[in-house]
Amino acid sequence: MKITENALETLKSDGVIILPSLIARDTLDIINKDIENSNYLSFNDKLGSLFISDNQWIDHLAVASKTALETVLNPDLLNLLDSYFNEEVVLGSFKYQKKLIGGKSIPLHRDRGPGLVMFIFLNDITKETGSTRFIKGSHISKINEIKHNNINDAEYVNPKYYDFKNQSIQALGKKAGTVQIYSQNILHDLPYYTKAGRETIWAIYYPKSQAYNSEDHLIRIKNLINLTENQKKRLLISEDTKGLSFTNISNNITVTEIYKISSIHKIIYVIRYYLIQLFNRFK
Repeated sequence: MKITENALETLKSDGVIILPSLIARDTLDIINKDIENSNYLSFNDKLGSLFISDNQWIDHLAVASKTALETVLNPDLLNLLDSYFNEEVVLGSFKYQKKLIGGKSIPLHRDRGPGLVMFIFLNDITKETGSTRFIKGSHISKINEIKHNNINDAEYVNPKYYDFKNQSIQALGKKAGTVQIYSQNILHDLPYYTKAGRETIWAIYYPKSQAYNSEDHLIRIKNLINLTENQKKRLLISEDTKGLSFTNISNNITVTEIYKISSIHKIIYVIRYYLIQLFNRFK
């Protein structure tokens, strides 16, 4: 993984970096195959995939893909992130997302949290499938007209204060394997996109001193086999894993608990998903 020399400086000043085609095609092929093999429906939120609103998720990707886990723990990447925080980072969240519905947009907002988010794009980035837009430098600037959302995990702001033409940056037009890393405090939106199908790996890194922000993790033990001790400690594995098939780290709160999604809503989301697939087949 070849990361540009000025990546750290850019990340600190702009709050975002875009690294085109950073992940090799053969690595993407393996990850995509792993995801395909794990893309069955499961209601336990840990094995298989689940549906929330307009997205399909594999919420515990460290169960599904050894190659994806090794990719987000790449030594060069960890060195960059450690340098950003001036301390070692831990992997606080690791999942797969697929956009199921087009004709959507997400307004300008910033996420709450002290971490850095990384997207790995598994397909080409087009205007039709959606490309997140960032306001450079807004992670360290004053925010105007904050509006809190119901879930209380983001701050939405009035876009009239920002010059998107001159201040924003997107990964639009970049190829599969492109990586974008951004501060959770940077302002960003997702302009209107018309087609479903964007697939990304999400990873969130926190400085170790704030590891308590990490989400629930489930990891398949055999996926740790090629990791170095330096990589393993980024997963906060402290228990003896000998003889186990899986290990659980961080807290025990699942995504459906965070967003207060009931069993009936899970079923509704699944029915909706299959209706969308049926509709798309006859378009």
